[in-house]
Amino acid sequence: MATKPPFEDPQVLREFMEGRIGSDGVGVPQPYPRMMYKEAPKGEAPAGHLLDDKPLKIGGRDVQTTLIQDAEEEAIALSDGWFFNPSLTLTPEQAKDKELAELREQVAKGKKEAA
Repeated sequence: MATKPPFEDPQVLREFMEGRIGSDGVGVPQPYPRMMYKEAPKGEAPAGHLLDDKPLKIGGRDVQTTLIQDAEEEAIALSDGWFFNPSLTLTPEQAKDKELAELREQVAKGKKEAA
């Protein structure tokens, strides 16, 4: 029969009794809260995420983050284009569409400059 570990810190003991810390003292993963990521709109700094007065950059891109607290918020965030991994902020189709839009923008800009 397993015995209660001898945690000295009352807060750690309380966390163990609530099932949030295992008998080895390591936290037990909880489903929420979870961090979600979304690429920031081009030319805009991600709201609320400034580090040393610079936008939060992950993988060379400006990224917004949000915390979700339950399954309902998760479903809403997923439908709004949020991702669980910052490197997956665009689906392959979205990345292709974005690249094509940027190339079209460059061509249009070149035509204006040539005129």
